[in-house]
Amino acid sequence: MEEKIHIVGGSSWRGKINILSDEFLATARYNRRNGITCKVKRLPPLSRFAFRVNRLPLPKLLKLVLKVFDITSWKGWLFLCLYAGFLVATYKLTRLLVHEHHLGVSSIAVGAGWDFAALIIPVLFYLRQVVASWHGAEHMAIGAYQRNEGTTLDAISKQSPIHMSCGARFALPLLVVYYSSLFIPGWSGLVFGLIGLEAILWVDDLWGWKKVPIFSHSSRLLQKYITTRAPGERELRTAQRALRELVAAHHQLRSQEPLKGVRAS
Repeated sequence: MEEKIHIVGGSSWRGKINILSDEFLATARYNRRNGITCKVKRLPPLSRFAFRVNRLPLPKLLKLVLKVFDITSWKGWLFLCLYAGFLVATYKLTRLLVHEHHLGVSSIAVGAGWDFAALIIPVLFYLRQVVASWHGAEHMAIGAYQRNEGTTLDAISKQSPIHMSCGARFALPLLVVYYSSLFIPGWSGLVFGLIGLEAILWVDDLWGWKKVPIFSHSSRLLQKYITTRAPGERELRTAQRALRELVAAHHQLRSQEPLKGVRAS
């Protein structure tokens, strides 16, 4: 029986689908002029090590950075930094309302409303209108392979756009930690937030948020109505190309054949 590769995740943008294993990153792109193209990149040694050594005595947050640092593009890091800066500014403003002006729980509601209007709604709108169909195709391709149904377009198209290992499972735990930290004064709030993030990753690793009904349901609803939707043929074919190229790269590696078209790190 052929050994399956270990797919650890994926990501999607408009016209682009990434599928990640513990050895390679396959990036398939679609545009009207060139059709579908795909590049497979061998992960750097440090990233491969972090994926494979689960018992490494390092904080989960640090291991997460080691895994994704060399994978994320400069545009992705720029967007994350800008968004994180806006988030920090909003967080500081809400804490100021709570602790300097003693507005209590009502200010949390005001801050939460501002967070939702200024930070969450634009991102959710972008995900729904621009990314959702690509995200759904990514889930369907990964799901087809994980369920041993192959990499054919027919097998992929039968899958659900909703995948319970999606990062949406972290949405509710992150909100709980974020707003809980607002009640803690000074630097203690930041320390609490970091400890909370570490705890979220540990719980997911040991038990899995997708096994807790309230969090699994929230993840499913978020995907169903916001972050994914049924893809069209171009999205499905793009996801299929990424999956097939990823599997092919693993087969070539195992057979010790030259990795044609694979860029080594």
